Parts: sequence; structure tokens; C-alpha cells
Amino acid sequence: MSITVQDILTSAGLREALEAGLDFRLLDEGDMADDWFRVDAPERFVTVAHQGAGGVFLLGQSSGAMLYISSEGQAGIVAASLEEFLGLGATHPYWQDLLKFSGGGKLAEMHRCVELLKADAPDLLLDVEESVRLLRRMMTLPSSEAAVALLHRAVADLGLLVRVTSPEGDAYDGLFNNFTGDHLLRYAQPRSA
Repeated sequence: MSITVQDILTSAGLREALEAGLDFRLLDEGDMADDWFRVDAPERFVTVAHQGAGGVFLLGQSSGAMLYISSEGQAGIVAASLEEFLGLGATHPYWQDLLKFSGGGKLAEMHRCVELLKADAPDLLLDVEESVRLLRRMMTLPSSEAAVALLHRAVADLGLLVRVTSPEGDAYDGLFNNFTGDHLLRYAQPRSA
């Protein structure tokens, strides 16, 4: 069974769990202005959800691909479908940090950071438990390794023809950042007096 936007709209429990656990807040049509970005792509993308921090999620109308646009000027395809994205969020709720600490898009570095990020955000993992329980009943969640590989593939390959710009024409940055697990380790080290 494939999860659709309609499934989320008709299930108050799922909708609430996704909002609370995954910071994925479905929009009713016309709820949010999308005049702060432009999408140039071979297909039409429609805004379907947002985050509390201002990022938005758009679905490709022919491919079903999930496009993420941050409020900080980064954008890219993060999953081949809504269901793939929900599986990613349930498996790795810190998926954005996997991209941030990817060493410029290195899959091995993303895998390396999984345990570091889990250790760094235990409260976040508790917050997603209800979402994970509900999603497990509706779909098969990917393994940790598969979820990271799918995220990497989506960002590296699926969005090659998708360009996001500001209304003035300034291109948004990609989602991979140059930080690595070494940066995480440095931040986690207690500072000496």
C-alpha cells in the first residue's frame, strides 16, 4: 500500500503524528504563499507540507518526487516519493543533518554520521516513536543503510533537472554541505576550562 497525501488528510492520528514527530505539517490548498521561490523543472511541483522552521515540501505531479526547500536558501529532491520520504523521516528524523555532515555529498560520510547523530539527539528519537509506530502499520520502513542510500541518491541524482531560485533569480544552494563527522565529534567534545 502506498501512502498518499489523501491518506494523511483523512487520518487525524497519522497527520498529528507526522506533525509532532517528523515536523511534516500538511497544508490545505492555498494555506501557504509560495512566492518566495521559483521552481524550474520538467514537471510541475505543488507545495503539500511545511516545517515549523519555514521549510516547505513539494510533490512532483508526474514523478511523485519530494522536493524540499529550506528557509535558508537550500533546495533539492530528498525522496523519489512521499512514502519514501516518510520512511526516511521515520528511520532518520535527523535526515537534514545527514546532508549537512555529508562531507560534500559522500555516501560513506553520511553512513558514518548515523551513529554520531543518534547519540547527539536522543530526545529527537523519542519524539518520533508514535510516528514510527503508525508508519510501520502502513508501510515497510527501510533499513538504516537503505534510507541513507536512498536520500543520497535522491539528492545527488533525482534533482539534476530541478532548479530552485529566489524571485530575483538567485539560485538556491544544494542540500549537501561540507561538514563531516569530525565536526560533530568536535562539537560533542566537552570544552576544557
